Formats: sequence, structure tokens, C-alpha cells
Amino acid sequence: MRVKPLGKYVLVEEINVERVSPGGIVLADVMSMENAKLFRGKVIEVGAKAKGVKKDEIILFALGKRIEIGEYGKLLLVHQDDMRAVLEDEVVVCEEQ
Repeated sequence: MRVKPLGKYVLVEEINVERVSPGGIVLADVMSMENAKLFRGKVIEVGAKAKGVKKDEIILFALGKRIEIGEYGKLLLVHQDDMRAVLEDEVVVCEEQ
């Protein structure tokens, strides 16, 4: 089954990168911009009216609606207005679980 978001929405797979401080404290992979938390994710599908983003790009976004779709698993439905940036030259390594 293929899922295509409507309008200005994109389907995003959230990327959780666990970072550990020198003291052994686990740090969340959340970037802060003027008191707003930003999350990182890989674009899985793009709606017809979404501009400035393509499939397989890594983006920073502020909000998203969590959904679960069969073979896709857990994803986020993110509106274009909630996307903040495309991370160019970003390399993401995903490990099988």
C-alpha cells in the first residue's frame, strides 16, 4: 500500500539520535530555536502542494501528528508551515531493530 499525503502535508519518519555527554548523561536529539523545540526527520512522502521539500530529505520540524500505517510503521504527518529547515549534507545511519 502506498500512502500519499494531501495538500501541504508530508509524511516524516522521526530520527532519534541518542547522544551521551562526557559524564554519561543521555541527551535528547532536540534542537532549540527561540524556546521552540525542533525535531529531525526523514521525508517519506510529499503532498502535491508542499513546496521546498523532497522525498528522502532530512528536515527540522516543530509539530507533527503521530500516526501508524501498516507496513510504514510509526510516522508523523507534518504540515509545511511546521517545517523549519532542510538539512543539506546530512548523513543518517539507521540500524535495524
